[in-house]
Amino acid sequence: MAHVIRSEDHGRRMTQTYVCWSRPMLTLRCCGPLEEVPDPLQLPTPSRPPPILPAVPRAWSRLRSRVRHVLSWQAPPRRFWTWWCGGMDVQDALVLAFVLALNAYYFAYYVQAYTNRVDASE
Repeated sequence: MAHVIRSEDHGRRMTQTYVCWSRPMLTLRCCGPLEEVPDPLQLPTPSRPPPILPAVPRAWSRLRSRVRHVLSWQAPPRRFWTWWCGGMDVQDALVLAFVLALNAYYFAYYVQAYTNRVDASE
């Protein structure tokens, strides 16, 4: 016995597919022209006037260098991460943790919605 797809189910599935794939495709489409942007290190640097408050840029540069130092610290186990993916610093670990938390949230949401639908059909 063949499974018949109702038209509203087909439309909903097509909409879900479109919503699921539209963001990555849009991101890919928008990132293409970024390859043509010149490297800022190769551009000539304009001369800057001296800062009005020299302590603010100094404090900002100290904070920025400290944050960069903390985010570039290699997470343990260092040898494994270097062997497997070239290294895992704190910034990469934070992004990975965010993506995993987002996936866990979506998984829990859909499992709960599916469980509610199964319970309602019984």
